[in-house]
Amino acid sequence: MKNIFSYYIAILLPILIVIIFFEKMTSNIFVLILTLYFIYRNFIDGYRLFLLGKIKKNEIYKTFILFYNIKYFKTLYFKV
Repeated sequence: MKNIFSYYIAILLPILIVIIFFEKMTSNIFVLILTLYFIYRNFIDGYRLFLLGKIKKNEIYKTFILFYNIKYFKTLYFKV
């Protein structure tokens, strides 16, 4: 996931799928999928930071802490 393009595909594709199937979902399923997306997104962010060498593998869990990724914002979204 060092490639910025594959990172953006990994974080945006699930949202696109939810948008496509939004009308066919019940509210409970939508909330469940949204919750799973936030867990998935934190894991993807942590994995990218690990591959870029910004954090150690045993620190990936820290990306689940609210606002932890802010200090790596530039690295996550703009560095190639």
